[in-house]
Amino acid sequence: MKRMAAAALAAGMACGTAWGWAGMQHFQITREAGRRVPEEMAGWESWAKTMAFPSVCPDLWKGADYDEGPRHYFEADRLRGLRATEVDADWDEASGKQFRFSREDIGDGPWQICELLGMMSDAMRTNDWEWAARCGATLAHYAEDLHMPLHCIRNFNGQETNQRGAHTRIESGAIKTFFDAGMFKGEGKGEVLEDPFHAVMGWVEASTARGPRWLRWELEATAAAEGDTESEEYYEEVWGRVREEAVARMDAAATDVASLWATAWANAGKPAIPRAPREISQRSVWSGVGIDGEEQVAKRAGRNRKYDYLIWGFLGGVFFWTLVTAVARALKNERAVRGRRE
Repeated sequence: MKRMAAAALAAGMACGTAWGWAGMQHFQITREAGRRVPEEMAGWESWAKTMAFPSVCPDLWKGADYDEGPRHYFEADRLRGLRATEVDADWDEASGKQFRFSREDIGDGPWQICELLGMMSDAMRTNDWEWAARCGATLAHYAEDLHMPLHCIRNFNGQETNQRGAHTRIESGAIKTFFDAGMFKGEGKGEVLEDPFHAVMGWVEASTARGPRWLRWELEATAAAEGDTESEEYYEEVWGRVREEAVARMDAAATDVASLWATAWANAGKPAIPRAPREISQRSVWSGVGIDGEEQVAKRAGRNRKYDYLIWGFLGGVFFWTLVTAVARALKNERAVRGRRE
């Protein structure tokens, strides 16, 4: 029974997205955020329904856009003697003077969120509502990720504490399996943020403080399951430990995403919100890549063919050289035999 349950969990994890709340949780948080916008922005709730699936998509862009990954995290515990809320809102100033990490090393999620906030507001102001929704769905994903504690610490996957794979087991295993939208408290409404960047950094600080505790809980769950991290018992032990904080972080994410949307709308001058379409584009707002569709498959196939050509070319060259060498040796031997006969 345990192995069957573990197989089901593993299948669910394989279908999930890597290094973020599992895809279903992004869908659920974004949908819940639509219910929490201020009353005067109630028309946006229908847009949140349309945005729910596209808010999953940033994880699916990673395979074709190698710049996508760092937008999903900010490892604030890499900062030495500096709180996240003290970091400069200008990336060049922050990375050039306050810390010396590349965006790949530390992540730049907070800066990307604020850039998207401006893009979303400009789109609302100019009546480009689909673009506003695409920016808003992407912004939601990054903000939701920064509410996940393991997105805000350097030991994000337990790689430094002999827990490699802990991130996926906690997030796309236990949480994805046991969480459902009925666990949202449904309390609180989004509000306009006076200082969005430092508000986001406040969320990061809250997540960073919890990260080590989540990894400790994962170790405890592993011990309780006698080291069997594929068992049903293990995932139940993980969920039992992280449940309260996981639900609280997702609940906070829903309210905070609603606040970001409300801020974009207020900054746009609170324009009338039109009726939402049934769907919007799922392509990246940054690079235009899709969600691993035919385009990406074709690109990978092209790269694979290139490598195939190189490999076959090399093998062909080896075969040709071997053949030439064998023929030359045979001719040499034949000449030697003739010489002896003569």
